Amino acid sequence: MSLPCWERFDAQDAAYRDAVLPPTVRKRLSVEAGVSLGWERWVGDEGAILGLDRFGASAPAATIFEAFGFTPEHVTEIGRRVVREGLRGRVGVSDPAVGHGHAG
Repeated sequence: MSLPCWERFDAQDAAYRDAVLPPTVRKRLSVEAGVSLGWERWVGDEGAILGLDRFGASAPAATIFEAFGFTPEHVTEIGRRVVREGLRGRVGVSDPAVGHGHAG
């Protein structure tokens, strides 16, 4: 699912929001190559947020995504940890200065 506008999603009726984010599905993962602030509302208390809360890196998008761990493999790993291990809250991204890190 993509949630490009929180305000428009929030303005929908509860039945629609529940169809998109079923209340019974509590293990969620948001992926935001921007500020992670605010995603707590949508992932809930059993979800995780993979976000980039810093600025200043400059390179082509593919290079930045790879450097910070926004790759299909890393996102999949985090999603599996949310489901299998109960990983939740903000998840750290890789720091290109020290190589690829993993969620902690």
